[in-house]
Amino acid sequence: MGGREKRKPGSVYLLITILFLLVYFLLMHFLIPSDFVGDEGRHAMQGLIMKNYYDSVRHGQGGIFQSFLQDYSEKLYSTLWYSVYDPPGHAVLQGLFFLLFGASVLVARLSTVFLVFLGSLFLFFFSLKFFSARDSFFVVVLFLLFPSVFEFSGLSYLDVPLSLFTVCFFYFFFFTEGFLRYAGSVFSLTLATLMKYQSMIYMGGFFAFYLVYILYNQAQSKNSTTLLGKGSAFYNVLRSSVVIFFFSFLLILPWLNFSLLKMGMIQRISYEALTRYGRASSITWFFYFFRQVIIETRGVFLLIFLPLFIKKKKENDPRALFPALYIYIFSSLLLATILFSNQQLRYVIHIIAFVAVLSIAGLRDLLALVKRQSLFLIIFIIIAAGLVVADVALTRRNLEEWGSHNGELDAFFSRQTRPYALFSIKSLGESSIVPVSYYFSSDQVMFSAFKDITYENKDTYPVIGFDATVSEGYEDIFLDQLIGYAKDTSVHVVFFMTDYHTARGQKFSSRLERNGFSRTNLTYYVILSKEVARGNESPGFLFPNFIRGNFAIRKAKNAANAEAVGEYDNALSLFEASIEEDPFNPATRFEMSRLLNELGKTAARSNNEEIALILFNESLIYYPSNVEIRRNLEITRAKYAKKLFEKGMVNDSLSQFLESYQSGLLPEEQQQQARENIHKIYILLNEPSLAGQFIALERKDTMNELIP
Repeated sequence: MGGREKRKPGSVYLLITILFLLVYFLLMHFLIPSDFVGDEGRHAMQGLIMKNYYDSVRHGQGGIFQSFLQDYSEKLYSTLWYSVYDPPGHAVLQGLFFLLFGASVLVARLSTVFLVFLGSLFLFFFSLKFFSARDSFFVVVLFLLFPSVFEFSGLSYLDVPLSLFTVCFFYFFFFTEGFLRYAGSVFSLTLATLMKYQSMIYMGGFFAFYLVYILYNQAQSKNSTTLLGKGSAFYNVLRSSVVIFFFSFLLILPWLNFSLLKMGMIQRISYEALTRYGRASSITWFFYFFRQVIIETRGVFLLIFLPLFIKKKKENDPRALFPALYIYIFSSLLLATILFSNQQLRYVIHIIAFVAVLSIAGLRDLLALVKRQSLFLIIFIIIAAGLVVADVALTRRNLEEWGSHNGELDAFFSRQTRPYALFSIKSLGESSIVPVSYYFSSDQVMFSAFKDITYENKDTYPVIGFDATVSEGYEDIFLDQLIGYAKDTSVHVVFFMTDYHTARGQKFSSRLERNGFSRTNLTYYVILSKEVARGNESPGFLFPNFIRGNFAIRKAKNAANAEAVGEYDNALSLFEASIEEDPFNPATRFEMSRLLNELGKTAARSNNEEIALILFNESLIYYPSNVEIRRNLEITRAKYAKKLFEKGMVNDSLSQFLESYQSGLLPEEQQQQARENIHKIYILLNEPSLAGQFIALERKDTMNELIP
């Protein structure tokens, strides 16, 4: 054939898809010029910590990641919050981007854009299994124009990359065979779970429902000879899913053990996800995610229901996979309702790629029913234009809150002489000024200060960072400590503008300025600084024993009993040393109190009430207002009083019962028991008038708890 060979339509639309993605992300960069918003800063700090880990390896000082984090924690107070709250999948790549291109807001987002770019191409190839190349391009366009995806695909968030790894999983599981099927599925599920823990839960829920669907289909099929035996569809899917889950779990197990167990993040994550925001009992609450998907897709979601009514045209019709997509979508909506008390649509963004696939199929089916297939392009353009209008409106609304990038903070820290201590003060109350059109993130403050630091020596700390929320009533203690630090260490205290213009913010400012701090006014921040002449700085970290004590507690919680005792003793001695160095540090006092409370509960469970009382009382020295500790103390005191009575120490028993009863902190049942016991003791001591003040209530169900 003469002339140039005609290019295949698939390659043409692949090229168009790539060009669309380049234009899309370029426009995204100009449409969202803000600094970090929401959780972006936390993710970027995790990437920055990973970059520093790479640096430490390059300098021959790397090693076990846990040891690195302990060292790093001694220069950044919130290291564990940044580094192990989220899985490390995104941070591993982001840290590499920071290492190659430098750390900045742009580069932090670029790592997400890179993943979304590759994932969108994978979505194109996935869609080719159902549609023509042109319609596959439309799937990618529709997916990226849905407002929720549009909002997050250009930010340093994990949700859109997670959704595209889900597409990868479906591609490998349903459209490949043999080793590639297993390797690709394990790889995709592992990476998705290392983006967000719930990925494996979503996929587990999907397979549970999908296997029921297969079983039902087999039961209805006239050609089916066996439901559960080898060779059946049910058996094949069950076997494949078990193998894939086993190896995926095996790959993520080291991180799960480290983050959730050793570092104790399982309690924090469970609290944030399951309970923190409460759960309403209304129908509206239970259907939040379903309703919100319809709203956020501007009703396009409803198109996905049309393919349900279209029969397969042939035996190997790829649309036979559509039920699996439906099951994944609706099982995810159900599981999200169960998992999350914090209802945000981004927790189900991973279904939106499949919504885009089914929406294109639904639009095709709708036009086929009315015999107007020629209108497809026009209607799609109208839908896309409507979504673009919604996206632009969303962006404008966001920018009113987020503001634009401001480089003043970066410039300020680049001028400062290191070493110095940095405090970011936040949540100081109601401001006297109108809210500023800029998203304040204390993570942004830390990122600006830490982003240019290279890891040269683990014993050298050019910047020490504290993200500080100061409880009401602790201002003077905190300021005393801060002013004390400034005698030996250069200190910068950063306030967001609205926090600075609060009553508490003004108290901080006036006290610090009276003690030699100078003020720097930026557009969105006020910074109070006091510098120590070079060469006179106090070397090292402000309270390393506190950090080491924290790590000792975490090790103790996961150690065997004998080993745990040693770790708890180690933690106690470290906290005591930290308090000697810095007696007013609220964080140290809080952790010391919490540790003593835990030890007290352990002693009480072992029926060692006398030791438990000592530990609870010591705990209250460090945190006197803690109601839980006081209640633990009084419950233990009541048990101790009963034990004293059994030993014949009647008067001592009475004094303990009285103190416990009069505290008013006992649970209702135990409060009544204490009153009845006091009544019986006064009768025994021949004090009827006093006994009359504690009239015994004869109740058979509680008598076994009373003294004889």
